[in-house]
Amino acid sequence: MKKSIAHYSWSGTTKKAAQKLAKKEGADLLEITVPGHVYELGMRQVADLAISQLENKEYPVIAHDQVPLVSYDQIIVAAPVWSGEPAVPAYSFLKELAKRGYQGKVSAFETDAGSTGKFFASFAAEAKSLGLDYDQK
Repeated sequence: MKKSIAHYSWSGTTKKAAQKLAKKEGADLLEITVPGHVYELGMRQVADLAISQLENKEYPVIAHDQVPLVSYDQIIVAAPVWSGEPAVPAYSFLKELAKRGYQGKVSAFETDAGSTGKFFASFAAEAKSLGLDYDQK
């Protein structure tokens, strides 16, 4: 089974965890990036911006060349928890996968500073609403 760990990391914590997971799983590592100015603010301002983006489903643009162009059987999306939800770039990545007709399984991996909140339920709902095959095994 060919796997990829696609990660978005605001502070570097999720990136480190994704690197360890990729090594353990024998998976390719893929970094999800957004333009530098999008989340340059402090943590509270980023949280407020993310809540607004989630409420309005206005997700940031991600680097298109970072989206996998090869077929993976599974893509594990690693993201930090922001206000109880996946970091907004994870949603952008799911939309890109759906747009490109990705047919494999997607699952989630999170890093948090205390609580996962609705991270997994929200991720699953978004993936399924986009027609992606969500599998949290």
